[in-house]
Amino acid sequence: MQPLLKFTIAVGISLLSSTVLFGQQTSLSMSLGPTFSKPTVKNTSTAPSAYTYTNYSDAIVSIMGQHNFKNKIGVLLDIGICHRGTAITQPVSVLVLDPNNNSLIPQDEKNKYRQDLSYLDNYLLTKYTLGNKLKVYGNAGIYYSLLLKSRKRIVDEYYDYYAGTGPSLVKGVHAGDLQSSYKGSDIGIAAGLGVTYGRFGLDYRYCLGIKNISKTPEVNKIYSSFSTLKLTLILVRATKETLPHTSHHKNKLAR
Repeated sequence: MQPLLKFTIAVGISLLSSTVLFGQQTSLSMSLGPTFSKPTVKNTSTAPSAYTYTNYSDAIVSIMGQHNFKNKIGVLLDIGICHRGTAITQPVSVLVLDPNNNSLIPQDEKNKYRQDLSYLDNYLLTKYTLGNKLKVYGNAGIYYSLLLKSRKRIVDEYYDYYAGTGPSLVKGVHAGDLQSSYKGSDIGIAAGLGVTYGRFGLDYRYCLGIKNISKTPEVNKIYSSFSTLKLTLILVRATKETLPHTSHHKNKLAR
């Protein structure tokens, strides 16, 4: 297990334990929603890049544990499965048959495909909250992600030049994994805003990677850049007053 992941789990256990020991409030929430991704790509080769990276959207589902040291200040631990990646367009020139004179002529085409990356995300964020019934908050901190699965998927059409018989047009199929292209982990900073009312909430977060996740730095360097918009549902709230044994302990001290 990666050291930062161990640290994140340890912090989560510590936050839950401190509810019993010190009486602060802890809550557990479930969230889901869309992700929007467009990585920052820096070309490091001498040749200009022919690839165009465009916006990509998918989904995220997570479990969030929140611990409040005071009414306004808290710590948020968020662990979930996030699907993100990029959509890529690659211009190519192919030879096609001209029916008028039965000869081959060049024609410009575009290869369009998506790189789907599935991560186990771990966020550790500080949180500041305003309001009573309707609460507005901001948060900021770090995230650490483990790559679970990666694959290249055809969006529209793609010319395969390695079929052995010349360019072959492929549509709507998966074109294999990308384990040789992306590193197994990612790390970065995150910040966001949100609102809660009762047990329901809406959470927006923007994340920026600080680690190059490309395995081919001699060609390009790739840094994650994505945002999430999640609906949240608070499943459990716990304070010292809601735990029977702590209340009993308080009564004994009062005597």
